[in-house]
Amino acid sequence: MLIDFTEERLPRSRYIKRITRHKVLAGWYVRALISGMGHGSRIHCEAALYLYDPEYAWDITDKKWVKISASFNGGVYKLQAPGGWLLFSTFLQTGAMDTPSPRTGALVFVPDSNLEWECKIIEEASGIFG
Repeated sequence: MLIDFTEERLPRSRYIKRITRHKVLAGWYVRALISGMGHGSRIHCEAALYLYDPEYAWDITDKKWVKISASFNGGVYKLQAPGGWLLFSTFLQTGAMDTPSPRTGALVFVPDSNLEWECKIIEEASGIFG
């Protein structure tokens, strides 16, 4: 079975430099490049996951990450996905004032087929790739 691995950009949150999805067998490979703080905002780490979606029904039109948890050094964001939610969490490690601080992050999938999980929304992420 030939499946095109073409990159498609997803909405991004504040700390994701770039997030993409790629069609793979029965779903999507989702990859986020996480940037740190400082000059040039270099990539500091990568997070990836497989999202099961055999019908390739994930419509990303008008979808945005929403912040559901915040702290001084990071936060947690959620995005609607087939059968549940993608969660992105991030943490900024504090460093010297004159050096870029490394940021870490993770992507996980939370199953919720009826999309019943409600939580307090802190803010809606405004940055979206065009």
